[in-house]
Amino acid sequence: MRAIAVENFGDEPRLMELPDPVPGPGKVLVAIDVASINPMDWKAAQGAFGEMIENEFPLVLGFDGAGRVEAVGAGAGRFAVGDLVYGQFWGDTVGRGTFADRIAITERPSHGALELVPEGLKPGLAAAVPTARMTVEGALAKAGCRPGQALLILGATGGVGVLATQLAMRAGITVIATARGEASAWIQGFGASETIDYAERPVAAALADAYPDGIDAVLDLVGNAEQATSASQHVRDAGTVISTAFGVTDELSSQDRITAANYQLDDKPARLEHVTGALAADGWSFQSRTRSRSPPARPRSRATAMAVPVARRSSGAEAALPRSGPRSHGPLRRIATRALISTRGEAQCQQPKRQATKLPSGASMMPSPTALIRSSSPR
Repeated sequence: MRAIAVENFGDEPRLMELPDPVPGPGKVLVAIDVASINPMDWKAAQGAFGEMIENEFPLVLGFDGAGRVEAVGAGAGRFAVGDLVYGQFWGDTVGRGTFADRIAITERPSHGALELVPEGLKPGLAAAVPTARMTVEGALAKAGCRPGQALLILGATGGVGVLATQLAMRAGITVIATARGEASAWIQGFGASETIDYAERPVAAALADAYPDGIDAVLDLVGNAEQATSASQHVRDAGTVISTAFGVTDELSSQDRITAANYQLDDKPARLEHVTGALAADGWSFQSRTRSRSPPARPRSRATAMAVPVARRSSGAEAALPRSGPRSHGPLRRIATRALISTRGEAQCQQPKRQATKLPSGASMMPSPTALIRSSSPR
């Protein structure tokens, strides 16, 4: 099978031919239709999980994805052959990921979660949801904002931030989003009430002017400890500061005026089950963005790569990979694209249409991670 993997920590990912996995007892074999790219992927390639969990080499990247069950191992009964499943495919090790034609994984992954794709939800959207949406729901729950309260989101224009902005808005929370330049109008189209251009002035100074009585919570998705700490000074007593990127320092978390903590995704099976129920209940469809007040086209920036090129292969498979970002998404796109082109013949690159799901409330839900990898060629 084909897989995008690294031979050693720090290597640039490349396309490899690896043996097809075989589902052992309690496992299912899933033919991956779509996989999404998250920051976890380049962190895994760099060895961020090396001391936490066993890593297998060649280390196949990818945690999130969607695909159909091709076979089941002895004793496996939760899913059946032909079922379309999605989730965070993280088992007992790191290195058997979703950037591959197939993956064999336990029905209830020890570090991830799997569910059936809700009726009518296309694999492309299902693959983009798991890690980002679960993280958002967990972090917002920890932040504890109530309708009518004000929430500052640091990093609102990233994948998780776009989801957080919409879900908070739908909950009746006033969202203040950090955004640069043209991205301000874009994120307002997804529900932000106000924006702060952090390139023009410090976030804390803008908060002091606009909210002299303070705000209720901060959701940090960036990991800039200095920025999170300065913003926390404008949180009202008994408010909260939650960071999904380890932006809360020990000093900040130890004070008792507000609650400040770093959040790591927890209770994944229950969270994905809840997400699945919400997706099914909302009846989302994957379609071109339409709403009464359409957000402008997403501006290209160094901070987030949401508009992606498509490399089409003669076999019919395609890979939508991110433009170079501030960290390691660049090598993922660069090497994977070269490998796909060189091994599959003539390729044509084009810019895909921006797509989103339309929520019943009228807001649009962007696929959260920066890119999708699709595999539709014969396996």
